Amino acid sequence: MKNTTIALLIAGVFSANVTAQSIRALYPLSSDDETNVAGVSRSGDAVVVTGNSGSHAFLWNGGELQTIPPFEAGSAVQATAISASGQVIAGYSPSVSDDSVDPSINLTNWAFIKTGATAPQKILPPAGYDYLAVNGLSGDGSTLLVTAYVNDPVKSEPFRWSHADGYEDLGRYADPIFQDPVGPNLHAVNASGSIIIGWASYQLPPLKWTTAFPWTAFADDNWVYNEGSIAVNSDGTVVLGNQLTNDANDRETPWRWVSGVKTALPALATGDSMYLYGASADCTLAIGQNWLGSVRTPVVWTSGTGTRSLVEVLSPSIDLTGWVLKKVETVSADGRVFAGEGTYQGRDTMFVASLDTVLPEGPTPPSPTPSPTPAPAPTIEFGKVPKVTTKSVLVVRGRSLNATSVEFTVNKLKAKRTSVKGGAFSFKAKLTVGKNKVRVRSHGVGGDSSWQTFKVKRESAD
Repeated sequence: MKNTTIALLIAGVFSANVTAQSIRALYPLSSDDETNVAGVSRSGDAVVVTGNSGSHAFLWNGGELQTIPPFEAGSAVQATAISASGQVIAGYSPSVSDDSVDPSINLTNWAFIKTGATAPQKILPPAGYDYLAVNGLSGDGSTLLVTAYVNDPVKSEPFRWSHADGYEDLGRYADPIFQDPVGPNLHAVNASGSIIIGWASYQLPPLKWTTAFPWTAFADDNWVYNEGSIAVNSDGTVVLGNQLTNDANDRETPWRWVSGVKTALPALATGDSMYLYGASADCTLAIGQNWLGSVRTPVVWTSGTGTRSLVEVLSPSIDLTGWVLKKVETVSADGRVFAGEGTYQGRDTMFVASLDTVLPEGPTPPSPTPSPTPAPAPTIEFGKVPKVTTKSVLVVRGRSLNATSVEFTVNKLKAKRTSVKGGAFSFKAKLTVGKNKVRVRSHGVGGDSSWQTFKVKRESAD
């Protein structure tokens, strides 16, 4: 049996046969859930996956998905990150619907840290703040990056949180362009939580925070349209990030900063865009998306091989028959386990692929959600209608099954409606002297009946 494993997180329901490649399906909690992988780790032969199935956060290390319980009944929980060992998972409850602070940020009233088999620890905003956003987790699981928000007046402040010390305010950066100290956005943290990379403006270089030198800007090196960093190595000498080209092409170009020197990472082909989503702990490997027009390709960059498609990386040892790998979103700290999105045999999936570890069995599939039975179309029948009358008002009675209302019009005048009660209806049609044309149809959950037409001649009473 090959030593390589690919495990599948399926956003849907299908039956997978266990093959020599140890293919595993981690089915969602419900067959119609939207799912995503938030993080993956490897420690020895143990692989731990965390992600989200609908409104539930889960972790998986074999067998069934284990849900992370909410602190408040009925509230949603979303996982965002996992430590390198898989022992610590971080996330939040998307409990804030107030968009007055910033509608693009997943604000919450509380975050959580879950360590091992213990219950999640609830983390409230710092004193004096209304909301918080979770920005990252250190590789050792000791440090959580948090931005705290005040609603009125609107302001934000960066913090790091640890079990030992609680919240520590990371302070502000004196913006040389706007001449106003700002709280940088937090983008990346090293394995120990001692080095943090932030961002103050797309016109400015990245910022580095350490306990000795809070918020020091990188050297100026064409940082216009900088979109921020995604990873930093243990000693802060290597940082990876993304930047939009300052030209007519508006291409996404990832960069790698090593000891003060920034270089662009090449896309698969000249003219393509490429965007990084994650990296190994030492920043020698990064994963992302390459695209040109509508063609999108998940890619892996390494310092030794450059940029290659994920399929090229996996296919020498993994049978990818039936697979379309669309996006790689996360990678383990050692760079050996990849996770993302794709399709298998035409079905939307998420995947996690390990280059070293045979994964345990996955969960049993959920029962498919039954398709609702279509509501029957309404019917309509009339009682006896005279062909000739001397009355100016004609009372029409009838029955309509599976209907809630009946619509009628006389001589193409504005249509009117009357309700159907107990399957019966009646309405009054005002007639003019001479020929009158009455059209009637019924409306129900299952649709509308066809128009029924009858003609009535009104003769003068004289």
